[in-house]
Amino acid sequence: MFFIKTTKIDIINYLIFIYIFTLSFQGEIKRAISIILIIIWLYDFIKDKKIILFKPISISFLIFILYCLLSFIWTSSTFFESFDYIHKYWYLLPAFIIYEYLKKEYIHKTIFLFLSGIFISEIFSCGNYITLWEIGGGDNNNPSVFMHHVFFSIFLAITSLILQIKIILEKKIQIRLIYISLLIITLITLFINIGRTGQISFFLSSLFIIIYFYKDKWKKFLIFLLFTLSIIALNYKFNSTFNSRVNLIKSDFEQILIKKDYYNSLGGRIGFWILTKDIIGQSNKNLLFGVGVNKNMDISHKLINEKYPELYYNKTLNHFHSMYLEIITQFGLIGLILFILILISLFKIKIENMEIRLIYYSSILTFIVSSIVDIPFYKDAPLSLFAFILGVSFSCRKYELLKK
Repeated sequence: MFFIKTTKIDIINYLIFIYIFTLSFQGEIKRAISIILIIIWLYDFIKDKKIILFKPISISFLIFILYCLLSFIWTSSTFFESFDYIHKYWYLLPAFIIYEYLKKEYIHKTIFLFLSGIFISEIFSCGNYITLWEIGGGDNNNPSVFMHHVFFSIFLAITSLILQIKIILEKKIQIRLIYISLLIITLITLFINIGRTGQISFFLSSLFIIIYFYKDKWKKFLIFLLFTLSIIALNYKFNSTFNSRVNLIKSDFEQILIKKDYYNSLGGRIGFWILTKDIIGQSNKNLLFGVGVNKNMDISHKLINEKYPELYYNKTLNHFHSMYLEIITQFGLIGLILFILILISLFKIKIENMEIRLIYYSSILTFIVSSIVDIPFYKDAPLSLFAFILGVSFSCRKYELLKK
């Protein structure tokens, strides 16, 4: 009887549920679900000659992707190198599928499914940390389970923000206590992991939430601000992993300033800013159009050999560890402007639902901040997370407009 009553839209929604629930799991699961959803999406296009897109965003994305693809014309990159660069962006397609197919009554349930999935990953991660087991690619020194620790920290930062928003908006004390318990577990997982990117993003995005809710209520503002700062202070005092990672920043600085040795995590990132200045400063063509896909690494290695031997550590790294540096060196100032226009167009979306609006804005802010020191807009795990946030937010906005 269940299967008789199940429609195609229901099946698509169930697939979306699986996709969202498994976002923090192994990539093969969500990749397979994404492909199935895209096939259904394209079949509907062939059948009806129409794909519903969130036009302001899809157009800005399309312009940026086409520019990146065509960059082989004015750089020394090949067409296949340019295509290889843009092909990762197919992980964003589920955003438009969720927007088109997700039922209105399921919007908030998708948030619950995401939290349920990430909670399982958190339990696995904590188990790795206390050596209860060893699951996935992590251990007690690096307890991230199914993905790189930087990207897992971004997942945890966004989860923490979602839970903060739910705690503030929830009226029932019992449910609020559940969210508080989940937030504590999430923050523990965030700070026992070695991903400083998510930790910094969590702090800055939390400030956004605090200011948004309590900008006119100074007492509550100070309470929540002190709460956030106390989390960091307590972790520094009692969490050996977080303490060592913070102290590592200090030692990295000393190594750079005193010994002029850039062979460390911070030195590598600073090194790429120095190399970027030289790459785009070589000619107006480099500044405006970039040097092409992957050619930024080739030129950086040449600069290290000829001019910056102290940056030899950077030769061991496979990207510029900043989305903005990657784009401006490969695609020039024009490419960076097109990318920034995408971010601006995202912020222009007006969502009336308070919960979804805050999740949407704080998540975008998290990605913007983390892009300073890594490339979350180019890796499959964070791109899939971003697609989920966009899809659910766009879907919410669609139903708000339909209601009007």
